Parts: sequence; C-alpha cells; structure tokens
Amino acid sequence: MTSWGEFESQAPDFGLAARRTFSPPGCEGLLYGFLASASERGVPHLSPVNPVLYEGELYVFTPEGVPKIHDLRSSGRYVLHAFLSIDQPNPDAGVTPNFEEFRISGRAVEVHDSAMRSAVQETFSPAVPRDHGLPPMFRLLVERATWKYSERAGVQERWVTVVKRWPQS
Repeated sequence: MTSWGEFESQAPDFGLAARRTFSPPGCEGLLYGFLASASERGVPHLSPVNPVLYEGELYVFTPEGVPKIHDLRSSGRYVLHAFLSIDQPNPDAGVTPNFEEFRISGRAVEVHDSAMRSAVQETFSPAVPRDHGLPPMFRLLVERATWKYSERAGVQERWVTVVKRWPQS
C-alpha cells in the first residue's frame, strides 16, 4: 500500500489520468467518483463520493450511519472508480479517447486527528457549515490502479481499448 503522493511519483501518467478522470470538465476543483465497499458478509455497497487531494494524500468523507462507514471501519477495503465519455484530444496521453475509465483499490484508514480533518474539510468545502461537527474521514491508500481508454489504432483507425495496470503484473 502506498500514499497518493507516492503513487503519483511512481506512475505520473496514471496520476494525470486519475486527476483528469475524477475531475470531469466543468467541475474544476471538485473530484467525483464512486466508492465501492463490502460488508463483512460480502454485501456490496456503492456510493457517489467527492474525494479530496490534500498534501499528497487522498481522502473521502462519509456520513455517519451509512453502510459504507461500517465496511471501511471493519475491513477497510475499497474501490474508487470514475469514468469520462469524451470526444476531444487528450494532451496528457497523446490520444483522442472516446472514453476513459480509472479505478484504484486499496485500504481506507480512518483519520481521527481533528486538526487534519478540519484542514482537509476546509480545502474541500470552506463554505459548508459544521453545525454537527465534521463527518468521519478516511485516507485512501493505493494498492492497485487500472486505467482504460480508447484510441484509434491500426491502418483502418479503428477504436481499440487500451488497459494499463499499476503496478504492472
């Protein structure tokens, strides 16, 4: 398991793809994704989330009382997924993707330090009132990443799907 900052330094092309995919056009500054977790009995849970990048780490807030908070507190296993459907040049990858998909998985660790939680929350949404305190926050450690995109290839310029994995297996 590695921090987000270590992941980006080891695989900068994956880091760029993740930032682009989790921050769709028109949503500058906000990240969007779907967080999957599973209960101890194996019941899956999928929730939309707004991940937060702060000082080389990736965090998510989750409301108290929802199923995923129990999943993350018990096993900590997660998958964070996002995708784009776009038809425009991609300067980072040098291709013109029809779609792009990014998925990371690893372990979530709850952050109890109130000063850190406040700092990350302030980065995410400084205007949000905190009448009931800060929601639980988890730091996402990265174990694996999968990046899929389509590009035109071959003599006939057909769309093909490219799949890249980190770490390479």
